[in-house]
Formats: sequence, structure tokens, C-alpha cells
Amino acid sequence: MVQVACGASHVLAVSNEREVFAWGRGDNGRLGLGTLECHNSPQQVTVPPEHEAQRVICGIDSSMVLTVKNQILACGSNRCNKLGLDRISSAEEPSPEDQVEEATVFTCAQSSPLNHEPIVCADIGTAHSAAVTASGQCYTFGSNQHGQLGTNSCRNSRVPHLVVGLQAMKQTLAFLCLQSVLWPRRAWGDGRPVCW
Repeated sequence: MVQVACGASHVLAVSNEREVFAWGRGDNGRLGLGTLECHNSPQQVTVPPEHEAQRVICGIDSSMVLTVKNQILACGSNRCNKLGLDRISSAEEPSPEDQVEEATVFTCAQSSPLNHEPIVCADIGTAHSAAVTASGQCYTFGSNQHGQLGTNSCRNSRVPHLVVGLQAMKQTLAFLCLQSVLWPRRAWGDGRPVCW
């Protein structure tokens, strides 16, 4: 194994052959096995054949795979579009038929710009997520009940939001979506974290 991630009650792992394994609680489809069943031992996950896993991420009720080609695959609860699975091509809210509430297999992100920008890192919080593109742009998506999307309001939107306050930063490389703390893996300026 080359990487492992733990959610509240499930685990994902990536092998050196880029295979993905999952085990633990299966409701919401968070294991990506096509069912809602729980598994108490590692199960190999089918990843779409055109993708190779680079990194896995576990949320409380969902999962992501970042691929070698810098794309997001996700499964589990997509409440408030926190996985970017809604079909969104512009800054407008998706129609009900374009909204995805749950996925039981790993599915490519469908929300613009997540579906066409190279994603270098991402993380999943309880009800929201964040992703950084190869050009250093930080996008947040999902619930905004507590202002965790960094939009200067608490208005909900299923559309991924560019965090404008971070555009002047030289590097936005790694973060944890616990309470919306952006902690740089490599320091910029004085190396302090950015929080909202």
C-alpha cells in the first residue's frame, strides 16, 4: 500500500499498482462498491478503466479518488453537491434532474470547473469539500450553513465557488476540511494557515 485514508467509519487504500481497496461502513455508497453493504475486510474497488488512482480521501459519508490525470472521482453522499457530482456547466444552480444525491460507485465530478480543471489536491468535510487546481485556484462546494465556503455569506449554492481571498497567494497546496482551515504544505508569506 502506498496511501490510506480513514473516514468516520470506513477506510480506503491505494496499492503501488494503483488499485483501490475499501472496507467499513457502506451506507450512502461511500465504499464505491456499488452497494450499501458494510465490509469488515478490504474489498477491491472498480475504478473506471480510463482512470488510475493516485490518492484517496475519506469524508464522514463519502469518498474521493484523485487520479493520476488530476481528476476527481467520488462516491457516497453528495448532499448539497459536496462531491461535485451535480451536472453543472455554468454558475447557475442545477435543475433537479441534474442533481445527484448519492453515488454507489466512483463517478467523475460533473460540476464545472471541477470536471475540466486539473485538480492537484482536495479534501472532504462533513458537508462541504474543497479542491485546488493546478493553477492554484481554490474551489469550495457543498453546504455553506456556517460560511465554510468562503463566499462572504451563508447562502447555500450547489455551484462550486472560487475562494477569491486566496487568489493572491503564491501556493495553495494542501488543506484539511475540518472547520475550513487551509494549511499550506509549503509555506507562503509567514507560513500561517488561512481560516474562515
